[in-house]
Amino acid sequence: MKYFPAILACCSLTAGAAIAGVMTQSVAPLSHSIVEPENVEGVISSVDLDNGTFSVRTTASPTPIKITVNEKTLYMLNGASSTKEEALKVGNKVKVTHEANVASSVSASTPK
Repeated sequence: MKYFPAILACCSLTAGAAIAGVMTQSVAPLSHSIVEPENVEGVISSVDLDNGTFSVRTTASPTPIKITVNEKTLYMLNGASSTKEEALKVGNKVKVTHEANVASSVSASTPK
């Protein structure tokens, strides 16, 4: 019994060290990130329907922003549902919602 306090102290130190080691380990960050949709507004400066791309000139950037469209992209023209061919015309004003420059929606209006 005279060794009991020494054994108890040794076990307590070992357990405390183990708990401290666990508490100081860092957790790895998630391997994926959430991409938030972005909006861009401007005027269509070029269109390449064959490759499914168009460029938007904005007031915020001297360089046009190249946008890609796909079969999931939705189109509006002057407030009504539209097609890619009707909405994507040079000179149309557009508001594009996109993720990584791939458009989910294009809302266009013809110049007045």
